Amino acid sequence: LANLTNLPVALTGMAAFRIYNHASGYKKNAKAAHEVLDATLNEGTLEDVEAFLPLFLAVTAAADSANLLLVSAVTALCAKSLNLAMGKDRTVRFFQKVLLGTTPALWLKVSLLQHTYHDLKDEGRRAVIVAILLALLAAAEPMMEQIDYIKNHNARVAHARRLDPIASIRRLRLHQFYNLVTFSLVCILIIASFIRFAGVWLCTDSHTFQLSAMQCLHATDSQRDVANVTHSDHI
Repeated sequence: LANLTNLPVALTGMAAFRIYNHASGYKKNAKAAHEVLDATLNEGTLEDVEAFLPLFLAVTAAADSANLLLVSAVTALCAKSLNLAMGKDRTVRFFQKVLLGTTPALWLKVSLLQHTYHDLKDEGRRAVIVAILLALLAAAEPMMEQIDYIKNHNARVAHARRLDPIASIRRLRLHQFYNLVTFSLVCILIIASFIRFAGVWLCTDSHTFQLSAMQCLHATDSQRDVANVTHSDHI
């Protein structure tokens, strides 16, 4: 399947998808931030500073969606100052930057390295490796923040029950389950990409490790797939 994929088109499509994802995410979260602001202005008071926590969280989510790093850093710090457990919520950043951004991009970059290993030559291979390392570096901080947020689930439950002793924590539990599932999915895909990346050098014949068979792809199979694609193009 990888040999039938046009990698430049896939990478361009991935870039377009990330732009659309940031734009649509910002529009959605900015609307939510406006709604929270209106509710805060109508119900909150300056004496009840903690009432502004949902507003800071909503603005942080909108800024993360638009990739406004300075704004999101300031509002996230304000949220943490009001309540450390609730203020660590950067789920939107993790979802858009890591799950929908870095993880699929990392997979495609490893595929590019695998299937164009000889064409890239030394300079091209080094450039792709640097791009892979930079992608992992960019994902490191959001992943660490997400781990910290997941670990503080009990503190968020305690905060909700402090505000309302009979409060339902069903929504918090669903949110925690969602965070665990998405984080586990990201970890699995990154580990799989690492295995495929190692296969570029371990599979000296084809430079391609096939996860579905858990073995190196034979060069003859790879060449046959390419030949089939070329033959179909001529037809």
